[in-house]
Amino acid sequence: MDQSILQLLPHRELRISKPEIKVTPLGNGVLEVVSPVFCHAVHVEDHGREVLTDNWFDLLPGVPVWTRLAQGHTLGDVVLEAVGNSLEGSK
Repeated sequence: MDQSILQLLPHRELRISKPEIKVTPLGNGVLEVVSPVFCHAVHVEDHGREVLTDNWFDLLPGVPVWTRLAQGHTLGDVVLEAVGNSLEGSK
């Protein structure tokens, strides 16, 4: 499925809803990340130490993204950030 989205304005000019990100562990280190609203630039601030195998993505409403925990990390290490708001991955 194509994850691209046409935005008629730059991000700084869009009225973006507060991120509502849900993270569900699926087993074997795979995480399902989904949101009912658009979330731009979802990532973990890892300071150069890989926490997720895919660490920079947009979430389209209702379209899940699957990523994997890097070796040696747990769900408790996941603090997702999107458009300046921090969200604990374990909540």
